[in-house]
Amino acid sequence: MSFANLAVGFFAAGGLYQLALTVLGNSYPTIKATAQSWAAFFSALSNLTIFSIASWITGFSGANSAKYIVIMNIFLSLLGSVLALIVKVCNKKG
Repeated sequence: MSFANLAVGFFAAGGLYQLALTVLGNSYPTIKATAQSWAAFFSALSNLTIFSIASWITGFSGANSAKYIVIMNIFLSLLGSVLALIVKVCNKKG
């Protein structure tokens, strides 16, 4: 289970964040730093939110909390991947 946690966390978060920074830099070249700072701000806000949700899951489900947190992480990774694909398709059209 810990290897799966490591793999999902390593491959999901870093890659999607770098993709977002690249897309923002290419989409807004005149305000690249501002757009990327907003991305960093919302990344920090999402980290706070996710940790709060994970602590709520831990308090609510006790011994099964690790399983539910991994499921949440997989769901969020899949959602991020789908959104990244949508952005990629939209950038090819435009």
